[in-house]
Amino acid sequence: MDLNQTQLQRVFSYIDTDLSEDISEKIFAKLGHECFLKSIEWVNSIGQNIEKVIDDVNVKNLSPYWEKLEYGKDKNELILTGRVVDKCACALASSEQPQEGLCKYCCKRFQEDTFSVFLGKPVKVTITESKMMGGNRCSTRIEIPE
Repeated sequence: MDLNQTQLQRVFSYIDTDLSEDISEKIFAKLGHECFLKSIEWVNSIGQNIEKVIDDVNVKNLSPYWEKLEYGKDKNELILTGRVVDKCACALASSEQPQEGLCKYCCKRFQEDTFSVFLGKPVKVTITESKMMGGNRCSTRIEIPE
């Protein structure tokens, strides 16, 4: 049986609009962690090598999603600028009105897990622009603790 995208979108809508913010965040963050686990082989192949990620994005132009990745002025943050997109890269957000929880919590958690591995320490991600929430690209700020 194929995945029923309409049914899935109705469940996401229920999670995003009918449940408390706290519960919605937990569910969508869990989805983001599961997405991270799906890409663990790629993440582990890079390991704690943020300079390789920066080089792959900025010099080698290897990322289909990220246009630029650079340190902030004090090196206590990374600024991730996404490529201009027509739609969200996430297959779960393929409906005409995707739920913001997929961006605010799912994508955020995926990036927190991913960049925590690359940097070898927990990080905090802030979504600064997203296609799903009216922007032209999906960009984030990754705070690096000292």
